[in-house]
Amino acid sequence: MVCEQPRVCVGDVIITSEDDLAAAGQCEVIAGSLTIDSQHWIERVDLPCLTEVEGDLLLLHNPLLADVSSLSGLHTVGGNLAIGDNAVLAQIDGLSSVQFVDGHLLVEDNNLLENVRGLSGVERVGGALSIWRGDALTDLDGLSSLNVIGADLWIELTPLVDVDGLSSLSSVGGYVHIQQNDVLTNVDGLAGLDSLKHLTILSNPSLIDVDGLGGITVVEEDLFIAGGLQHVDGLSSLSSVGGALTLLGGFSDLDGLTSLQEVGGDFSFGGAAVADVDGLSKLERIGGELRIESVDSLVHLDGLSGLRSVDSIYLRENASLMNIEGLSGLSTVGDLTIEFNPVLCWSQISQFLDGVTPAGESTIGFNDPDC
Repeated sequence: MVCEQPRVCVGDVIITSEDDLAAAGQCEVIAGSLTIDSQHWIERVDLPCLTEVEGDLLLLHNPLLADVSSLSGLHTVGGNLAIGDNAVLAQIDGLSSVQFVDGHLLVEDNNLLENVRGLSGVERVGGALSIWRGDALTDLDGLSSLNVIGADLWIELTPLVDVDGLSSLSSVGGYVHIQQNDVLTNVDGLAGLDSLKHLTILSNPSLIDVDGLGGITVVEEDLFIAGGLQHVDGLSSLSSVGGALTLLGGFSDLDGLTSLQEVGGDFSFGGAAVADVDGLSKLERIGGELRIESVDSLVHLDGLSGLRSVDSIYLRENASLMNIEGLSGLSTVGDLTIEFNPVLCWSQISQFLDGVTPAGESTIGFNDPDC
C-alpha cells in the first residue's frame, strides 16, 4: 500500500483483521488510539501515511506479526506505546522515528525480539518504562537516547546481561524495580542517576555488585537490595534514605555506606559473613527500627558510635556478637529486643541499659549470662 490520500481519522482505530487494516491505510493522524490486536490475521502492519497517534498505540497479541516497517513515518505517540505478546516479532525498527511517548512504554513478552533498536529515537517517556520477559532480548542498547522516565522503571524476568543501553538516563520519576534477571551482571547503565524515589534490586543471582549506583546521593522512599552481592561499594555516595533501608547479600562489611547519615524508616541488614559495621560511622539517625539478625560473623557495633537517634532496636541470633558499646551514643530508644545472642554478656547489656531509657517494650533474654 502507498500513501495516496492522507487524512485525519477521528476516534479510536481498532485493527483485528485485514479489512480493518485496509480501512485505516490512509490515516495520517489518528485522533484517538490505535490498537492492532489481530490474533491470527496480520503478518505485516501497512500504514504508510501514519505520522501521529494522539492516544495509545497498542501492538498486542499478534502471533503472526513480523513486520512493522511501514510505521517509519510515525513520530508522536500521545498516550501509551505497548508492544506485547507478538510471538514472531524479531525487530521493531519501523518505530525509529518516534521521539516522545507521553504515556507508558511497555515492551513485554515478545519471545523473538532481539533488540530495541526501533526505539533509538525515544528521548523521553512520560509514564513508566517496562521491559518484561522476552527470551531473545539480551541488551537495551536501542534506548541510548532515553533521558527521562516520568514514572516507574521495571526490568523483570529478562535475559539481559547489562543495562548499558540506559546510560543516557538522568531522571526516573517513580520506582525502580530490577528483579529476577538471571544473567544480569551489572547495573552500570544507571550511572547517570543521582537521586531516586524508590529502589528495589531483588533476585538477580549473577549480580555481585551495584557499582553503577555510585552517583546516587538520595533515595526518597525505600531502598531494598537482596541477592548475591559481594559488597555494597556502589552506594558510596548515598547520604540519605527517606524510608526503609534493607540490604541482604553475601557481603562481609558495609564499607560502601561511608556517606550514609540518615535512614528515615527501618534499617536492616543480613549476611552471615558481615564482620563489622565500620562503614556506618557517619550514620546519625534511624527513624524506624535498627534490625540486626542472624549475622553470624559480627563481633561488635563500633561503627554505630555516631548514632544519636533510633526508634527501636532488634538484635537477635547474632552468633559472634559480644560487644554493643557502639550504641552508647543513644539516650532513648522505643522498643528494645536483645535475645539469643549466645556470646553477648549480660554485663554488656547492663552497661548499655545504664545509659539508655527504653520508652517501649523490652525483650531481653537467652544471651550469655555467665561470660
